Amino acid sequence: MSFTIHSIMEILKSKESTADTVLSDGEINIEAYYLKSTSSINVNFLEEDILAKSECHYILLEGEAEVSLPLERTYLKAGDVYSEYNFRKFNIYAITDCKLIAVNNMPSNGINTHHNSLTEAIRQVEDADKYLKGHNARVGKYTGAILRGLQPNIDWSMAMLAASFHDVGKLVIPMDILNKPGKLTPEEFEYIKKHPAATYELLQGAVSDEVAKLARWHHEKLDGSGYPDGIKGDEIPLPSRAMAVADIFDAITTSRIYRDAKSFDEALKVLHAEVKEGKLDEDCVNMLEKSIELGVIKEGVDNEILHFEEE
Repeated sequence: MSFTIHSIMEILKSKESTADTVLSDGEINIEAYYLKSTSSINVNFLEEDILAKSECHYILLEGEAEVSLPLERTYLKAGDVYSEYNFRKFNIYAITDCKLIAVNNMPSNGINTHHNSLTEAIRQVEDADKYLKGHNARVGKYTGAILRGLQPNIDWSMAMLAASFHDVGKLVIPMDILNKPGKLTPEEFEYIKKHPAATYELLQGAVSDEVAKLARWHHEKLDGSGYPDGIKGDEIPLPSRAMAVADIFDAITTSRIYRDAKSFDEALKVLHAEVKEGKLDEDCVNMLEKSIELGVIKEGVDNEILHFEEE
């Protein structure tokens, strides 16, 4: 490639770049991506790219991201470069809002961004209920902390993505129910119970059916008392168990229209009580607690993050 990373960055600084900007000197292509937290780029090299011995380099300009392959994971911070020569399918997941550029000597026909419409749907849900601001993004982060702590050698990026959109189905819930300050009636709660299945339907086409089901089952309980399907025990995949713990934890530690936020310690007591009742996965709760002890999740920081807000 004829450009150095420094010269590429200088070119980008001189441009009024917008999302998916593509520059080319006839030999290489330069693409700029502006990714919101929890969105991703899925990269899939086509057969003609492989035969052409193509190469691609990703340079993270701002934020934090992660490159995920089936058996390996690479964390990127601002200034890091990830290079790919083996033409494997991989995913670049935005941990925070970030900017990156892709430099390659091939057409960008194998590179696609996804989930923009879902991110907008989450924005609509969170705009409808100000107490849900940042909830989906935080549940994605907490779910990732639990899963990575339990099984660090597995790629959990798609499970984290499902967790980050777990409540998109609340678009089907009437606003007066979402914003009700008092206790819900049985009929109103039946409306609320529709949102996991609605989330599953909305995720169809954006992710695989397997990943969409992870979000569908985030309100299932080990004793079978959850919803929408009433599955129990080992029928509930580990990511959904982690998501259930993360969802309850965030609901307790952030303010809602009907009560103020409680402390991390108070939330953990509630979670451990549900473990004793046979509802939540003990390993997931213990790993969440360990993540807090290790500083992976920080009180007064993570539970106050408001994602998806306009700059």
